Amino acid sequence: MTIHEVKHLACLLRAMGKLTDLVHKEPLEDEILGIISDLLKGRIGLLKFIKADINEEQLEIIYACLSTLSKIGGSKSRTFLNTISRGDTMLSKIAHEAIEELDKKFI
Repeated sequence: MTIHEVKHLACLLRAMGKLTDLVHKEPLEDEILGIISDLLKGRIGLLKFIKADINEEQLEIIYACLSTLSKIGGSKSRTFLNTISRGDTMLSKIAHEAIEELDKKFI
């Protein structure tokens, strides 16, 4: 996948996050979590995730996925974002920001 294609995919993912009035958000949430899981190749545990060697293209897509998850606001999204937000990586900081955005929706 070229960087140009990655940027288009990331834009599409972010656009899906703007469809917050969807009645059935769970299928979208499941697909986005699946995309992240595929990119991380089964690195589910926190230590495995932190040590993951992730390239720039994968990061672009993962950032877009995290942003979209913050807008979906499902329980799976929150659980995943909480897991990723632990640590001191750029990705964990983005996940923490996504959680803050989720929290604003429920205030």
